[in-house]
Amino acid sequence: MYNDDNKIRHAEMIIHERKVYLNDAKDIIDNSFGIDFATHLVLTFKTTEKLLNCYEILKKDDTLSFPFIETPYSKLVGNFMDRFNTLWGFMVVD
Repeated sequence: MYNDDNKIRHAEMIIHERKVYLNDAKDIIDNSFGIDFATHLVLTFKTTEKLLNCYEILKKDDTLSFPFIETPYSKLVGNFMDRFNTLWGFMVVD
């Protein structure tokens, strides 16, 4: 496994005309949760409503939720972890 603290992993894909980001999550998750390395999969949405509708379906499996907040770069952004220890990020982008 790649383990260089000075670099991050990052990839972008376009699926169904929406950007999907894949990156490491060292700055979000630490060893206090019993996870040595977390993958962060970020899904982008056109509207806050679409983001919340999707999260409503998936939140039943949320094991480590983070609050959804507004940021300078997104109307709504948030993270949650599913039962397979995949960290999901949801973000509204124009």
